[in-house]
Amino acid sequence: MAKLKNHRRRTKQDIDNFIAVRLTDEQQKEAAEQLREVRRISQANMTDRDRLISRLLQFRFRIADYIENNHRDKFYSFSYFLKEYISILNIADADFAGHIGISSTLLSRLINQKQHPPKYVMVRLEIHSNKTIPADYWCRLVHKQQLRDLELNEEIRKVQRPFVPKTLDVSFSA
Repeated sequence: MAKLKNHRRRTKQDIDNFIAVRLTDEQQKEAAEQLREVRRISQANMTDRDRLISRLLQFRFRIADYIENNHRDKFYSFSYFLKEYISILNIADADFAGHIGISSTLLSRLINQKQHPPKYVMVRLEIHSNKTIPADYWCRLVHKQQLRDLELNEEIRKVQRPFVPKTLDVSFSA
């Protein structure tokens, strides 16, 4: 590979000087208006398929962000994301249940958090989304929800304590 003549390594200062464009308030307003217009035209030219792709990618990134974040939020659950997925598709629950080969009753139980999803449902969701939302994302949502429930459930500890007659003599908790 031939080397370029007079080539010098770019410094951070060179990059900062290139990026740091100073605009007046009026220029900033004009640039913002131009950006809004370009965005409006771009959105107007989107097909329904383009919109679906965009919403699915946003959905995928939202799930990935939540899974990677250490915070366990009661609001975000498998059920929440399943409802959101169905909403993005803009179809009735009964139709969606048919698309993934489960009963409307099972779908209702999943949506209303009356039952944890069986593994085959998570795999079918992956297949339905053409691997846009992998089964392990759905599984990790369930796992994160179970961790939160276990973390907050003091009652189960009270109930299970009598079944453990002997504990260790050491403790690492505060």
